[in-house]
Amino acid sequence: MKSKMANLLSTQHFILSKEVRGSEKVRKFIQRNPESAESYYNRGCAKKALFDLEGSKADFDQALSRELNFPEAYYERGIVNYELGNLEQAIKDFGKAIELKSEFAKAHWYRSVAKRCLNLEDAEIDHQESLRIYPKIETHILFGKADDEVLRMKEYLHNIEVINNELENKPCDIPQLIKRGSLKSQHEDFSGAIADYVKVINIEPNNEDALMEIGLLKREMGNFEEAITSFSKLLEINPENTDALGRRGLAKQEKGELEGAITDFTSVISIDPNHVEARFYRGLAHYENSDHKSCIEDLNFVIEHDPTSTEAILNRAAAWQEIGDFKKVIEDCDRVLKIDPANKSGIEFGKFAIQQLGKFH
Repeated sequence: MKSKMANLLSTQHFILSKEVRGSEKVRKFIQRNPESAESYYNRGCAKKALFDLEGSKADFDQALSRELNFPEAYYERGIVNYELGNLEQAIKDFGKAIELKSEFAKAHWYRSVAKRCLNLEDAEIDHQESLRIYPKIETHILFGKADDEVLRMKEYLHNIEVINNELENKPCDIPQLIKRGSLKSQHEDFSGAIADYVKVINIEPNNEDALMEIGLLKREMGNFEEAITSFSKLLEINPENTDALGRRGLAKQEKGELEGAITDFTSVISIDPNHVEARFYRGLAHYENSDHKSCIEDLNFVIEHDPTSTEAILNRAAAWQEIGDFKKVIEDCDRVLKIDPANKSGIEFGKFAIQQLGKFH
């Protein structure tokens, strides 16, 4: 479990969990409304948010087979085709979206970028049209400068083409398969990356790097059971791999298997007693499992080793609150605000604790 994992769980983990829950709700909605174009569209968007490009494309196909006059579905499928490198099909999808909704700035912008990647002369027309409709499009966080996007995509397609050529001559070249999987992963084509790592496993079943990457990507996509399976296979090969143990623990925690998660984090700590991240995540698992005293013990260890960890201090404050010790809550919130005076959670949590303490006096 690498040091960057702390930031990963504290931010991305909770966002991901919401996406997973949203995807599950959409799946159930589709079961009740199997002919609904909107339901397939929503699930496609959820899969896209979880970096399952092939899966999202299949759902957008289903949506459009049920409703041809659906500009948003054409646009989203266009984005997926664009990210998959299917530029000609992406241009067609953006064209259909624009045909149905002429003032579709985002579709014009992406069609201009796709055209520029193919060196088509009329790309600038779409670019200017996107700026006319939405002048701020290139300062929007989701877009940026068209020149930068064209360079990014051209570089990606070039690198993939080079590796594809190598693999035509040596289809079982493991380093090239791993390199292509890594490129696809960085490009957020997680399903494509997993396909390459699976090819590696088919050639070399005990390849630890491929098993690790499959587990990481499956977890990011919300497929916690498959992530656990991949990490477990790796641990059969290398039982003391603390990275795999910790990440399997995270997947179990996200899946709701709290006892299993605690067991994995404890295994990490038995191998490396000073493993701060394992202590932190075990503390969170204890909290979720309503063992607040054990949570506090683990977070005490984390704070002792990193006194500036506002996240650990706030989580300990939450555990103190569950126990009913509001003085300790206030102390921890004050400590957070000394480190980060603008910390909103520390401010609001501290105010709440003061109010609660006042009720008992």
